[in-house]
Amino acid sequence: MFSFFSLVALNPARPANTNNKTAQAADPIRRPEVRLLPAKSAPLATRALMAALAIGLFQVAAPALEAAPASPAAAQSFSLPGDWRVDGGVAVARVAACAHDSRLMCATVISEVLEPGEESVKGKVVLRNIRLTKPGQYAGEYRLEENRFLPATLKVHNPGLLELKVCMGVFCDRLRLERM
Repeated sequence: MFSFFSLVALNPARPANTNNKTAQAADPIRRPEVRLLPAKSAPLATRALMAALAIGLFQVAAPALEAAPASPAAAQSFSLPGDWRVDGGVAVARVAACAHDSRLMCATVISEVLEPGEESVKGKVVLRNIRLTKPGQYAGEYRLEENRFLPATLKVHNPGLLELKVCMGVFCDRLRLERM
């Protein structure tokens, strides 16, 4: 199964259609190519996860999240710092003040369950610069690779449940985070 996090970075060095030499010659504009890899080749089952609460973003069916709208009362009494379990326990991320700016929050993976071939992200910041944008919603940056980040949003559904959403163009993924 493919997930959002198994998307590989755009590769502008190759045209979108490498099998058709005529199409390459006729089209002087090189389009980036997006390739999908099996999730195990992208350590992200946990890498991404985990953060945002630390999160990693697996493909999550989130009907429960969509059925439970955030209440203003829950959002106002909500405290983001703490440990958050990612989508059923594949990882745990700790949200705390960022080392570079104590006004912002960062999520660091503190434990993870790896599949064979996955690389560990334990101890790495997977969400950074998390800040409150409005009651019950936060914005930040999700770490896709060492120096590559994607915009991320966190939505408070109740004091013990968050939804992390990360998008790359039109492809988005959501992850459910539960307070530990």
